Amino acid sequence: MKKWKIPVTWEVCGVIECEAPTLEEAMEYAEDKNGVIPLPTDSDYIDGSWRLSFDKAEAETVRECWNDGQTDEKTEEEE
Repeated sequence: MKKWKIPVTWEVCGVIECEAPTLEEAMEYAEDKNGVIPLPTDSDYIDGSWRLSFDKAEAETVRECWNDGQTDEKTEEEE
């Protein structure tokens, strides 16, 4: 049986603390448009968020990018 690397994605929920005069401004800051806020260290998995990063129609991308072009094993019908 061959081994495959399959990219998966999931979501977590965390909390950051920031200082701002209003909640709206704090939320705007938390959008992190400049990508400078570090990821929260305390987070929780969002139930049901586990999914493939690429759908089956993109299998060849997964084959090439994560599996070095590895070929499938032949099925009984192909032998």
